[in-house]
Amino acid sequence: MLDLKASTGEELFGFRLEDGQVIPFRLLSFREFKSITSSLKYNFFSQLAIWDWVFDHCVADPVFTDRESMQAGLTQSLAQLIIHLSGPGSEEFLLEVLEESRKRSSTIELQLKSTICRIFPGYTMDKLDEITFPVLVQLFAQAERVMLDSHMIEKPFEIKFGNKEEKPKSVIKTSEIEDLKAALRD
Repeated sequence: MLDLKASTGEELFGFRLEDGQVIPFRLLSFREFKSITSSLKYNFFSQLAIWDWVFDHCVADPVFTDRESMQAGLTQSLAQLIIHLSGPGSEEFLLEVLEESRKRSSTIELQLKSTICRIFPGYTMDKLDEITFPVLVQLFAQAERVMLDSHMIEKPFEIKFGNKEEKPKSVIKTSEIEDLKAALRD
């Protein structure tokens, strides 16, 4: 399975067919996931209708909406995969996704972004994905300067590259975050 980023900011995945074609799809929102799983559990709609809706709603390329030319069972299989990946279907899957998310959250990129978002709440992770890398680093340096000046950290972050990415190391006094946000608003 491929993992792509759509121009809309949605995360896209790809399902590779035997002939090499890739069907791009997005996951259900958590609200959609809960609704779909409830509908399946309580038979609100037929499974076929649900699988068709999930396929139509999540497949990102209209080329694949012509079911007449598709392999038998593809709609059902892909819809079931989308539902499975969209929410905590089992404890084991939830723990696996949580562990993977923990690994991703410790990357330098996410540490830079989270520092910027903490100090400049007008930015979101998605907005930061839309800017260039030099601007991202400049914003991080500005956020770091604000944190140093307000004594939230005692020294600049130490960022080390190696075999494994590490979190920037510094102590943030979380009790001072609200004071800093109030001062930035003034």
